[in-house]
Parts: sequence; structure tokens; C-alpha cells
Amino acid sequence: LHYVAPDFLGHGLSTRYSPGFPFHHQNFVSEAHRVTAALKWDHFSLMGHSFG
Repeated sequence: LHYVAPDFLGHGLSTRYSPGFPFHHQNFVSEAHRVTAALKWDHFSLMGHSFG
């Protein structure tokens, strides 16, 4: 069992979105997909985030 705590774009110490870039909850789905693809995970559980 592994726990991964990504720092998504625009949060914490991560890179900020470019000015004018729309900030939508869909961005988090894309970010989660990028993380799981990079880790080559086919199955995973997503636990709560500060946005719920």
C-alpha cells in the first residue's frame, strides 16, 4: 500500500497557473490522471482533498 500526496498546480509550492487560465475542478481530474499515468497505476483509490 502506498500513499501519494501530490501538490497540484496552483496549490502549495507548485507552479501557478498562467494568468487568465480558467481554474476549474476538472483540472484536478486531469492532474490526478497525470499522476496515476506517470506512476503506471491501473487501479487506485482517491482520498479527500482540501476541496472535498
